Formats: sequence, C-alpha cells, structure tokens
Amino acid sequence: MTLMSLWAAITRAIRRRERRLLTAVQRTDGIELLVQASRKPVLRDDWPDGFDYVCGHCKKMVIASCVTGGQIWDLAFQCFRCKGISLSPVLPLQLLPPSPPPPPPRRLLPTRRRPRGRHQERGQPFGHGAQLLRHVVESSAP
Repeated sequence: MTLMSLWAAITRAIRRRERRLLTAVQRTDGIELLVQASRKPVLRDDWPDGFDYVCGHCKKMVIASCVTGGQIWDLAFQCFRCKGISLSPVLPLQLLPPSPPPPPPRRLLPTRRRPRGRHQERGQPFGHGAQLLRHVVESSAP
C-alpha cells in the first residue's frame, strides 16, 4: 500500500458523510415499519458518495448509513434512541412502472357440440351444468 492510498483511506474514514433527515410522523398507515433494535443503523450500504438518513425526531440516531438517493422508498423506521417513527421519501409517480392493461373479457361457452352418453337420453343436449352456464352467458348479453 503506497503512502497516497493510505492517506486516501484515512481521509475517507475521517470524513463525515452528509446527513439527511427522515420525515417525523406520529404513526404509520399501511407502510412497512423497520424497528431499530440497537445503535447500529437498520440499513447499511457502501456507496463512496453515500449519505446517512437520520431520525426525524431526535435528529441524532443514524437510521440508514451510506445510502444513495433513490435507494430507499416508502419505508417507516422506529428509532432506537427516542422510539419516534420516521418515514423515508415516497416513490415519485414518474418512477412507478406502467400498469398492465386489463385482461380481455372472458366468455364461458361449452366447447363440445354433441355430447355422448346419458345426457342425450334425457334430452339435455349439453348437460345440466352447460345449460346453466349457457343461460348465464345469454342472459348477461346486452
């Protein structure tokens, strides 16, 4: 290890990352809640230009360490220190995948034209279940 690379490693270790506040809230409604069980961050990554998300209530406890913008969306965190709940940024509508098209309407019709066996003897050309189904399809037609 050269002297320059050693110095670069030391300055990276000493340098403080940018800190961003999470949004402080009183409760979560339908959002996944991650509880911080110790002083260690709930989420940790290793981006060289990453930043830290800090609790929105006490503004001291690091909740997510060394993350980047666009990496954490729609999560709630409970702080170990103050037990406050903070929200991560909300996923913008522009980043949502397009919704799939609705499925085509289904038509349920019997597939057999001429049944065989006991149904012909009773005078039921398609069987009781098929007649009922055909009646439902015909009655729902406009």
